[in-house]
Amino acid sequence: HVIESAKLDGSDRRKVVTKGLPHPFALTLFEDSIYWTDWHTKSISTASKSSGSGFRTIHSGLHFPMDIHSYHPQRQPNYTNHCGDDNGGCSHLCLPSDSNSFQCACPLGLKLTINKRTCDSTPDQLMIFARKKDVRLRRLDTQDQSYDMVLPLDGVKSAVALAWDSNTDSIFWSDVEADLISRAFLNGSKQQPIISNNLEAPGGLAVDWVTDKLYWTDAGTNRIEVSTLNGSLRSLLIWDGLDKPRDISVDPASGYMYWSDWGEVAKIERAGMDGSGREALIT
Repeated sequence: HVIESAKLDGSDRRKVVTKGLPHPFALTLFEDSIYWTDWHTKSISTASKSSGSGFRTIHSGLHFPMDIHSYHPQRQPNYTNHCGDDNGGCSHLCLPSDSNSFQCACPLGLKLTINKRTCDSTPDQLMIFARKKDVRLRRLDTQDQSYDMVLPLDGVKSAVALAWDSNTDSIFWSDVEADLISRAFLNGSKQQPIISNNLEAPGGLAVDWVTDKLYWTDAGTNRIEVSTLNGSLRSLLIWDGLDKPRDISVDPASGYMYWSDWGEVAKIERAGMDGSGREALIT
């Protein structure tokens, strides 16, 4: 285990304390020293924040010490806020770099453009996927190492299906534990439930980006339904002969929707996007 330091923009990273750290948990600063708790030694120790010298234990025999903070007016002295004027000119994050400068930075999933002030817009190529308790995004339009960006969504219990509307940069997801269909912008803002009643196991979602409609299946009620993208004007399309309908996809150009059914007789069917002309394609 190790205690490291870096500037607030992540640069100048270096190791400070590399020995005598069986299970460090929390740390704090005061003047030229760092202080930390350790679960294994059940103690509080200190050392120089710049070199790690002067390592010593100042309190021992504690019962699983957790967080630690130092309190003194000197802990938060007044400095010039270089990000205070129009966020430093940064489109997203303005981070102090040292006492006289700052760096602009971007949320995970976006990249800083050549002017070093503005983060690029929504990527042209991206992948969105659900991991039950969260929804993630990964860029596909870069040769650099790509990281998953966890979208800041509240209350996701068991996300199953996802859909995306490129016209508004909005995502939709169904939650089979909360029995909800919700939407938010791709950055996680403006989250809201749009369908919250008469759902039992909403599984598949599909966006008709031409007429701005949302289609979904429900394996609990054995229904396929449609509404506008804000959840209004909800309409039941197909309910007869369904047995656990699962995923659904739409083709607005041809006017067809396709869905899978994983009941006793598994099959893939299609129908017009108004529910007419239903036929089994694979049985």
